[in-house]
Amino acid sequence: MDQQLSIGRRLQKLRTEKGAALGHALPQAVVADAVGIARSTLAAYEKGHYLPGRETLTALANYYDVSIDFLSGQAVKVSGTSSTAADEAEWTDLWRNMSEFQRRRALAVLKAVNDADVS
Repeated sequence: MDQQLSIGRRLQKLRTEKGAALGHALPQAVVADAVGIARSTLAAYEKGHYLPGRETLTALANYYDVSIDFLSGQAVKVSGTSSTAADEAEWTDLWRNMSEFQRRRALAVLKAVNDADVS
């Protein structure tokens, strides 16, 4: 039950924050439509009556530009986004600006670092 309330509170807060950033209230219907669920379903999530499934949780995290870990209370939000989402955004920007050669080299380095950490 605590996790449900935590996710619900975070969803409410994120909707309020996104609305403020847009300069107007952000209705549940708009968010629900954007992530492919009914408004009443989003309302139930925000009230803590139900937990969203993995697919919906992912869609909500993407919509609000936060990580699933943040929504579930396992990551801290930093500068308007979760630290995981901020890192992912930085990696994505870097990746998009790389040549194919640079991408292959970056993947090789990441694989080597990952293999070294596993050992």
